[in-house]
Amino acid sequence: MQWLKNIQRTDWILIGIYYGLALLIEVPAILIEENVSLFSTEGFQIFGFKLSDYLLDICVELIVVFVIFSQFFFQKKYVQTLLLCMVLLAVQVFIQPILFPESYAAQIPFRPAYFLNQLSNNVQAITGVCFILIAKQFYEIKSQVMELEKEKKETELRWLKAQIDPHFLFNNLNILDILINTDPVKASIYTKRLSSLYRYLIRHKDEDNVVQLSEEWRFSQDYIYLLQQRFDELFIFNNQLEKYPLKDYFIPPASMQIMLENIVKHNMPLPGQPIVVDIYIEDNYLCVKNDLRKKENVKDSTGTGLNNLQKRIDLLSDRKLIIDQTAQHFLVKVPLVQQVG
Repeated sequence: MQWLKNIQRTDWILIGIYYGLALLIEVPAILIEENVSLFSTEGFQIFGFKLSDYLLDICVELIVVFVIFSQFFFQKKYVQTLLLCMVLLAVQVFIQPILFPESYAAQIPFRPAYFLNQLSNNVQAITGVCFILIAKQFYEIKSQVMELEKEKKETELRWLKAQIDPHFLFNNLNILDILINTDPVKASIYTKRLSSLYRYLIRHKDEDNVVQLSEEWRFSQDYIYLLQQRFDELFIFNNQLEKYPLKDYFIPPASMQIMLENIVKHNMPLPGQPIVVDIYIEDNYLCVKNDLRKKENVKDSTGTGLNNLQKRIDLLSDRKLIIDQTAQHFLVKVPLVQQVG
């Protein structure tokens, strides 16, 4: 009888309300039809019969919902569910005359026509409550799944966003190490800009899954400045974002930094042959397109950049990160969110 423990207090309340209303409606209707007073012997018998009949219906409903449906229907065993329900309802038809001989005595022995008629009546009698209880279970299961999924996504998102910090620090410390040896003044400016970038990441790491594209672009300008200080004219960035309402779009924090970092890490610019990067919006995607001139060997590549961004977007949107590579160009398209839920 372990299944009885699965019946919640709210289930009993719903059953009580349903059959309480049924008694208030059906018993007076029968008394009026039979021209009988409730306080007469016959009236008490009618009330007792209906109450007992309802109790039998409740037992059948509880078995259907908390035994058959829970153990078979929700396990996608639909044929077994149907057969067991029909057997249970058939058993109910046979035991009703035994439990209520005065009301069903005239129907013994069972005739096929009576059996089918009473079976139909029993199905109709329990359908309402079964539907309510099963719908309640579906809602609760769905709510639990959504809550678990939400917790899972939040946990995964925090974990993925945390990966940005070591990845970001690892690559930029390599750049800073070069600048310290070649140009201490630029290294100082670079350090300040790097601090500014870290403040941005820290501010949004624990609070925001997405940020305004306008804020992300301000952050990215700091990063582009650092790249230009180091590489002079070897990377040319064509910004085409001014004509768009950037405050109306949202994006995962540091998305652009990951894309730009990927360009620098994997491409080889040459004097007179710079890597041209176009930044624009197309079909609600932030697009970063660059000339493709791959390095033969990428030193200290952790491999967490675009892969990390792909996973973050999967957790935040039903649209995918798009990567399109040709012989001449490499294009990354990040889906933009226009509403923050």
